[in-house]
Amino acid sequence: MHITVRPVESAADRKAFVELAFCLNADDPNWVPPLKQEVYGLITPRKNPWFEHAEAQLFVAERDGCALLFACWLVLSHDHRTACPATKKPMPLLPKRSRPSHSRSP
Repeated sequence: MHITVRPVESAADRKAFVELAFCLNADDPNWVPPLKQEVYGLITPRKNPWFEHAEAQLFVAERDGCALLFACWLVLSHDHRTACPATKKPMPLLPKRSRPSHSRSP
């Protein structure tokens, strides 16, 4: 058994990347499949504004050159390299949020 991980490069690879979740979850009665058009929109740079500040590479893993085992993507966000105009310090990836109080009343 030989497993190969390779980048998604063709339209057929992209289709296999999207279809894998549908194949793996086909027998799960609790799985609510997303709309395929939305999935394609998420992984297409010209359709997803997220790619204006980030990049990604899709990968698939195959067993013996044919059976897809898993699909994943490596993501690099450039937001963390952006400096705050006021302080000139790097901006955090996620804004700090105040946590709600979970105190109980008697």
